[in-house]
Amino acid sequence: MGIVPGWLISPIPVATYAIIPLIAAKSPIVPFILSLPALPRDLFFSFVDGFSRTFGITTLGVDSVLSHSHPGLRNSPWSMVLVATIAGGGGGLLVPAFRLFSPEWGFNATPPWVTHGPGIDVWGATVIGYVYATLIDAHPFFRLLPNYIYTLFPFLNSIVHLPKNYLSAAGSQPLLPNNEAKVACSLLLASMLMTKTLYPYFTALFKKSPKAKKSSGGSTAVAPVGKSTAIAPVSTNGAVKKNKDKPKKA
Repeated sequence: MGIVPGWLISPIPVATYAIIPLIAAKSPIVPFILSLPALPRDLFFSFVDGFSRTFGITTLGVDSVLSHSHPGLRNSPWSMVLVATIAGGGGGLLVPAFRLFSPEWGFNATPPWVTHGPGIDVWGATVIGYVYATLIDAHPFFRLLPNYIYTLFPFLNSIVHLPKNYLSAAGSQPLLPNNEAKVACSLLLASMLMTKTLYPYFTALFKKSPKAKKSSGGSTAVAPVGKSTAIAPVSTNGAVKKNKDKPKKA
């Protein structure tokens, strides 16, 4: 898009991204974090990740397209969603493709997003980019979804009021200011990532354990109380065998 990367203008981004991981690796912060219970730790990371990714999706994605000098680019809804997806979900494509989280990097295996489809790391950025562009009314194209929703559910008109002439106005009719829209999208993405974290726990919690099967052979039947305290053996076909040994008379 013709935007000069910040690390070419100043060495501060390079130093920041290099020093912070080094300090974290040499300090007791990482062992302490890893010693925390997995569930609250992962939920915290998901919450922080939702806000940090939204910055890339909105500011570096949709906003950068809207402020571009080329009129064809800044008026293209496709460009807004595409750049937002790359800005917020590019890591979800590159990390598994080059195995960047493994000790040895490489590109000798098919990435999971090819065999199993893109995960929330990729399509989540697309959804948030679309929602953000809709909230700030970046292009008339993004009014189609609210129009469809309000047509499908007319009762929403009495709950959430759209701006006057929202569907027919020629100018921009934002549903939220930019900063408020970014906060709303951050909370939405954080909730999506936290739901992904909680899903395995809920699955394990509500999963029904299989019932133990009873053995068909070797079972015994207890005689009624008062008649005899002896236990009558049961054959494999379920019939009670007759006891040939009669009780001796006193």
